Amino acid sequence: MLLTGAVTGLIVLLLTFPLYYEITPTKLLIRSGIFMRRQIPLREIKDVSPTRNPSGAPAWSLDRLQVNYQRDGEESFVLISPAHKSRFLNELISRETGLEMRAERVIRPSE
Repeated sequence: MLLTGAVTGLIVLLLTFPLYYEITPTKLLIRSGIFMRRQIPLREIKDVSPTRNPSGAPAWSLDRLQVNYQRDGEESFVLISPAHKSRFLNELISRETGLEMRAERVIRPSE
């Protein structure tokens, strides 16, 4: 049982550590574990809203943000849980001029 617990713990660590989100001048970078790296261009983000969606995601908490984006004509989303959500959202809108804050959401108004 000890070996099974150790192997399970190691797998969880490999899949989730390190876990971070970074906003660069042009991209949202998401890193979860040694395998998952995602880059979302800021111009592709449609909206970001609070959620408690329990589906699997690069997030340690159920207090999450759902980032909806469109890549190559396909709608997609990722769930993240930054430690300081309001700071994260403010930094996001400061980096991408097409996004704005409305209530607890960040949206890209229709053009």
